[in-house]
Amino acid sequence: MPLYELVAISRKSDAITRPLLKQLALSVIHRGGVVRSLNNLRAGALPYRIKAHQEYHTEGQYFTMVFDAAPTEIPTLTRQLQLDSRVIRATVVKVGTTLEQTSGLPQSYLDAIGFPNQESQGQRLRRLGKVPEKPWKGTRHEWLAVAGVQPAKHVKHETVVPAAEESGEQVVAPASV
Repeated sequence: MPLYELVAISRKSDAITRPLLKQLALSVIHRGGVVRSLNNLRAGALPYRIKAHQEYHTEGQYFTMVFDAAPTEIPTLTRQLQLDSRVIRATVVKVGTTLEQTSGLPQSYLDAIGFPNQESQGQRLRRLGKVPEKPWKGTRHEWLAVAGVQPAKHVKHETVVPAAEESGEQVVAPASV
């Protein structure tokens, strides 16, 4: 599924914006999409007076939503945004269809929207120093010791058999294997 970013301006009020964001996110999810991030940016004066729903607006609340969805669902979402009286202006932009197409974007932006990095999980762990550079040739316990994890010690369970009452000693019998 392609990655999209919705940028919108709603009426200036948290009481309006929060339910709107929730409704839009649930709309994407119910249509089989995945919401990656919701950003309620800022409230303030609009750069110019905007007429929407037979009203002029001079202030608004900006927000973005980054999501994956099927291309056939985008016209439905944009129509829903056009009809909603809480939305002053909205646009949906296709960021890319694959990770390679989004690789030209700044990494800080990709991190902010929650898009996975091109680096593989193994490369990431090696960079963070969690996995040795070369494949380990030793036993599992030696590898765990290098990684800083204490391996579980294999202990043979022994059963305690009470001896005769008069001697007051206990005899330890080896566990049967």
